[in-house]
Amino acid sequence: MQKSRTVMALANLLKLGMARSTAYAHLRKWLRYQQTLLVHPDMDLRYRYHGPALQHCGATLYMSCHYGAYPVLIKALADASPRRTIYCCMSTQSDQHAQLLQGVATLHNITIHFILGGMALLRGLRRAQAEGAPIFVLIDLPWGSPSPSDTRHAFLDGQILAKTALFTLAERMRLPHRLLFADIEADGHVITDLGALPQRDCLRALEQRIVAHPYYFDRLFDLHKFFRNQRTHHAYLMFKVGAARYILDVDRDRCFQLPPAVHALLRQSQRRDGNFEQFDEQGATGQSAIFQQNSRRIAW
Repeated sequence: MQKSRTVMALANLLKLGMARSTAYAHLRKWLRYQQTLLVHPDMDLRYRYHGPALQHCGATLYMSCHYGAYPVLIKALADASPRRTIYCCMSTQSDQHAQLLQGVATLHNITIHFILGGMALLRGLRRAQAEGAPIFVLIDLPWGSPSPSDTRHAFLDGQILAKTALFTLAERMRLPHRLLFADIEADGHVITDLGALPQRDCLRALEQRIVAHPYYFDRLFDLHKFFRNQRTHHAYLMFKVGAARYILDVDRDRCFQLPPAVHALLRQSQRRDGNFEQFDEQGATGQSAIFQQNSRRIAW
């Protein structure tokens, strides 16, 4: 896994107001989740239902989030579909995600068609609707048209940015939608059908799961892109990629490469009093950043 993703995942746990020790504990669980569940298309896809099982899945928009064992939902939809054909709405930036779902589909003899966002979305939805095929989409990341997010909802201790386009389009097409989750429990994967919920309640269901098990949120490293809160953390994460060393300002989501002399100064300051002295960093990226006295240090 890219070091930058690991660092951003830790930064986003801190953004949620977690203590450093708690954030590290959740990060370790998140890394295990990534390594054992999501990187292999031959993952364990056995599942059971909490409540009614999916049956005769047709032209319906089955929504979920990048949470838990969500690839299992592809197999569950195919098992409940006579033709074992699934349409999947995808962002053009989701190549790794597409490879994962394609691997699951190939392994289990499922035909999967990917629908890209933008102008292709309407054509793809109409085609799936005409064929009576189920449509799978992950709704927690704002995607689709290149336009900016157009709505916000209360989420955790802040707000989540979202787009209404998909929900509006489904309503205009008279395309029903349902929210599904594949939760990870001690005895396996459990699928829950929460029914037809408005966007606000869909995101609230994700919020409840992140509160309970933040380490099962696959896109933890992207949380800062669509989540906003008013916390000030004064936390800085130092990490190394190859021979280069970097420091991430958690509050501003800005990363700076550290010249060797600056890194040595930071380490000397840490050994002396456990905190950074106030100083200007010069020369890292052609910009300067103020590291405040008494800020917390988390080293990689």
